Amino acid sequence: IMPLMQRAEIVAWLLAGHEIGSHGLTHRDLTQLSPAEARQEIFESKKILEDLSGQPVRHFCPPYGGWNPMLREMVMEAGYETAATTTPGINQVRDDPLTLRRLLARHRRPYLTALRSVLR
Repeated sequence: IMPLMQRAEIVAWLLAGHEIGSHGLTHRDLTQLSPAEARQEIFESKKILEDLSGQPVRHFCPPYGGWNPMLREMVMEAGYETAATTTPGINQVRDDPLTLRRLLARHRRPYLTALRSVLR
């Protein structure tokens, strides 16, 4: 696994007030894995990031937006507080924090255009 950031960069990121969330261990589509492999991706990535940063990792976002009820349960069991899906939309206070919708920002789709598409 090739790290995207070195330890010093992670520490600087955290000192700047940012949080680190997990995106899985090896960036594989979790819906295409066995339950044991998916569990390993979810749990081990959290542990490695927490050991590296010294801070709790509270947020998860599955690679490629692969999501289903079994993965939601694993994410909850691992201790994440939130999980973002690729389902477009705006979240309400009462929404499930482990199936959050989001607006995707893309260089070809300005933010206001994306926002308008969900508010229709």
